[in-house]
Amino acid sequence: MKQQLIKKPKTEIIPKDCRKRHISIHNPNLEVHHCPNCQANVVATDEFKCTCCGHDVPKVAKNNYARLEKVLNKAQREYGQLAEDWASFPTRKPVTLEIGLGSQVYKIDIKYVAFWIEALPKLVKLNYIAKHYRLYGLRVWIPDDDVD
Repeated sequence: MKQQLIKKPKTEIIPKDCRKRHISIHNPNLEVHHCPNCQANVVATDEFKCTCCGHDVPKVAKNNYARLEKVLNKAQREYGQLAEDWASFPTRKPVTLEIGLGSQVYKIDIKYVAFWIEALPKLVKLNYIAKHYRLYGLRVWIPDDDVD
């Protein structure tokens, strides 16, 4: 007795307004979004509309740690030697540093500056440190009046 394999045709539910402009997610040069309406990976336009069906596509949040990297580089320039000394003999009491960058002041513990100096992949360090630094305040300069 022979068994027969029956192939069923693949049925896909595609919306009527789909233009089948789907793109592979494996292309590293394209910023690809997922459209919840047509269930496809598509390139979104500047207005974040799906190129396939025209519906709104949610914006993908990208975290580039550019500001954090600037803060850490400035902290390394100002407090690099102190951080290296602290890494040699750490204290139990946290040492908080204030870093002024532009018109803003950031607070960060010295252990994260010491961690930034370590020879590890940059993205690993940034992912870890991003949770622990905060904006403390703004710098305000008041001009001196000329006193005659």
